Amino acid sequence: ANWQSGGASGSRDSWWRRGDRYRGSSADNGSGGGGGSGGSAARFDEILLPCAWVGSLPEDIKEDDLRHHFQEFGEIDCVKVCIDQENRAFAFVAFYEPEHVEEAIEAMHGSTIFGDKPITV
Repeated sequence: ANWQSGGASGSRDSWWRRGDRYRGSSADNGSGGGGGSGGSAARFDEILLPCAWVGSLPEDIKEDDLRHHFQEFGEIDCVKVCIDQENRAFAFVAFYEPEHVEEAIEAMHGSTIFGDKPITV
């Protein structure tokens, strides 16, 4: 899936548009995270998902690990882990309901579930 920001900047949670079909390329080149640049053009469906951004993650984090820790707050549509150019890991956790995003932010921000370093949600 390719991601494109649809929310206001500065908020810790936002709505994200999820692309189910990627046209013009046979592979997801990872170009979208937060509306980033690069890659070929993508067509997006019109599903808007409430999404939490999760930062300060270990480099070896797996999507299933995040899903496991965040699913207690509500049904999750998808989890996308990204690594930036400086090898910092962050992720997007897309819930079906906005109130589940708020609950996850309140409960998980600053937690040390993946080691000694607190995560940012």
